[in-house]
This record gives sequence, structure tokens and C-alpha cells, in this order.
Amino acid sequence: MIADYIALAILVISVGVVLIIFFRKFPVLSSINIKELPWHQQDEVKADLIEHRLFRKLKTAAIWGRKRAHPFREWLEGRVRALRAWIRHLEQKYEVPVQQLSSEDKAGREKQIARLFDESAELFKAKEYHLAEKKMIEVISLDPKKVDAYKTLGEVYFAMKDYRHAKEVLHYVLKLNQQDDELHARLGRIAASEGHFEEARQEYVASIALKYQLADHHIDLAETQMQLGNMQEARKSFEEALRLEPSNPRNLDAFLEFAITIKDQSLAKSTLAKLRDVNPENQKLKEFEDRIDNLGK
Repeated sequence: MIADYIALAILVISVGVVLIIFFRKFPVLSSINIKELPWHQQDEVKADLIEHRLFRKLKTAAIWGRKRAHPFREWLEGRVRALRAWIRHLEQKYEVPVQQLSSEDKAGREKQIARLFDESAELFKAKEYHLAEKKMIEVISLDPKKVDAYKTLGEVYFAMKDYRHAKEVLHYVLKLNQQDDELHARLGRIAASEGHFEEARQEYVASIALKYQLADHHIDLAETQMQLGNMQEARKSFEEALRLEPSNPRNLDAFLEFAITIKDQSLAKSTLAKLRDVNPENQKLKEFEDRIDNLGK
């Protein structure tokens, strides 16, 4: 019994001594900066290095991106400047003054623009391309941001085989409206006319991405794939065009030409039958029939 009391007393005294030491040393313990401990310092330094390294990478990537984009931006801005200079030259050539319209004049501006478009269309049909060009310059002098005027001007230059100015005009319009699938299709046709079939392919792919349901884009891509020798890809594009517009004579005509080119007599015959059904008056039917018969010889 006495031993138990002695043990309890020793325990109480020991706890008391520990508490006395703790409270005497507490101010010293509280003043210790944990950040000075080696393991904490290492973790903090590591985190700091990672953060700075990431920041440097992001900064480097941003600088790289700007450098990569800079030449394209300069190229595009150069084309826009060249186009504007060309428009000013044409205004002087055709003696078309830059229009400063009063509020009263603006009311009739759209009517005047519509008339100029009609006149340009008639001149284009008559292959009076320079006169059609003049009408569009007049429209642009009335409304410098009239997108349809630039598109029509691009078509005029394409018909004139002035591919340089056609591209400059269309690139300018593309800057105004990047979601216009027809602009990419027209740029593709220009590239194909110049023999730049890979460039044309890229433009047609862009036009399809913007408006997949238009069969004409798939036909354009198919014909370009043929020029590049990609016959399997060409067939897929032709078939997609026919899926979208199965009764379109132009699509069937183009696919028939493809079938004859790859010497697939069975495919050519089935396509000819479909073409005869939808367009029995087609003057090329007999010619196609003869060409298909020659495939078996």
C-alpha cells in the first residue's frame, strides 16, 4: 500500500517537473521560425523553383507563339495594304471619286449599290471584265466594307486570270469574315488553277469544316485529291457528295469521270445508269458509254 503511494507521488512530481520546464521554455519555442528548419526550407525552395520554372516556360511559349504568328500577321497586313493601294489606283484609273455622302445621299446609297451590282453582273456575263471591275470599284467607293463587292471583284479577277489580285481581295474579305466557307472554296479554286494542289486541298478542307453539308465542297476536294494522286480519298469525297446530293448531274458526271480514270468498269456503268436516269438529255452520255466500253479492251 505504502509502495503504491510512493509510486504515485513520484509520478506527480515527474509530471510537475516536465510542466515547469515546458512553460519556462515556451517563449523560446514560439520564437522558432519553422521556415528556417532544413526540411521545410528544402520543400519551399523546391516549390519556388517549380513555380518559377513554369512561369519561364509559359513566358517562353508566349514569346514563341507571338514569333510564330508574327510573320503570318505581317504577310496578311501586307496583302491588305497592297489591296488598298490597288483600290486607290483603280479609283484614279477609272476616275471614281471617294464618295463623301451627306445624310440625304445615304438614303439612296443602297439603291445605287444594287444598280451597280446588276450592271456588273451583266457586264460579267458579256465578259466585259474591266467594266465589271469598274462597277465594283464604284461600289467600294460608296461602301468600303461591302463584302459582296470584294467577293464579286475576286470573281472578276479570277475570270481575268489575275490570280494575284483575286487572292488579295479574298484574303481581305476573309479577314472581315473568317467563317465564310465560300471564301475558302474560291481560294482553293485559285490555288488549283495555279497548280498548287496541296494548298487547294487545305482550302477545300477548311470550306468543308465550315459548311459540311454543301456537296460542291466535297466535289472540289475530290477533284483536288485526284490531282494529288490520292484516289482512295478522292473516292470518299465523291461518295460523300453523292450522299448529300444523289441526283445532282454534276456530281454524277464528276464521279463517272473518276470511275473511268481509275478504270473501274463496273463502277462506271452503274454511275452512267444513274446519270442517264436523272439527266437523259445529257449530250455526253454516248461519249461516256464508248469510253466505258473501251475500258474492257
